[in-house]
Amino acid sequence: MKKYIVIFGMFCLVNMNTHTFGFATLTAPPGGDTIVLDTNVNDVEVYLNGVLVGKKGSNSFVYKVARSGDDQVFTFKKSGYKDATVTLRKATTPMFWGNVLIGGLIGSSTDSIFTKNSMEYSPSQYYVQLDKN
Repeated sequence: MKKYIVIFGMFCLVNMNTHTFGFATLTAPPGGDTIVLDTNVNDVEVYLNGVLVGKKGSNSFVYKVARSGDDQVFTFKKSGYKDATVTLRKATTPMFWGNVLIGGLIGSSTDSIFTKNSMEYSPSQYYVQLDKN
């Protein structure tokens, strides 16, 4: 019986550490990284990976992109203008390196393999020049 209690205790400890020591996961912004996009013209359709996600009016277009570990592509379309694209790139979040030092293998594995929060989209602001056809 004592053997099963020890095994159960170790399972709980490992499971708790997987969720607790994922520092980059714990500090990740809810809903994803906030990306601010602006263009030289108004009323521009904004697509993310080919799916319409909104329209940029007179203000900057702000969108939260979930951290997926993959590059994301924003496309800007307006009649009379050439389409323009912005590819979001990934950069290692500083919290991941702190996690490697303090949380070790379990925490860094949580961030990089399971939750994809070891990377963030950087930079977070873009200006796109749309040229007339």
